[in-house]
Amino acid sequence: MVTPRLGAPLIVDIGIDVNDVDTMASFWQAVMGYERTFERPGHVYLSDPQRAGPHIYLQQVPEPRVEKNRLHLDILVPSLAEAVARVQQLGATILHERRSIYTSFVVCADPEGNQFCLVDLASWEETRPPWWTS
Repeated sequence: MVTPRLGAPLIVDIGIDVNDVDTMASFWQAVMGYERTFERPGHVYLSDPQRAGPHIYLQQVPEPRVEKNRLHLDILVPSLAEAVARVQQLGATILHERRSIYTSFVVCADPEGNQFCLVDLASWEETRPPWWTS
């Protein structure tokens, strides 16, 4: 089957600069349940086995992260408490818990300090944010 050309932009990869690509690939693979689909020295692609989400592309860089990242992942989880416990076991740091008008979420940092949020599915679906269509 031939895929038609896109009529609009589509995010296919989310790139994360890391210092230790192997450690960070194992962390994100475990957090997301993604599969390693491509590797070469300093680069790893993780892909959603359900083909529902964008790839995560990990790229090794020499410089450490020194400031708060300007882009982060919001990861919808079926059980916020279980997800928080799981990422902590994998090496994440819990920074703080928040409640917005739309949902409850926990701000975390991966083992290299890159921030991401775990978002509670039940509260997200209960409020039905206007942009949520799936």
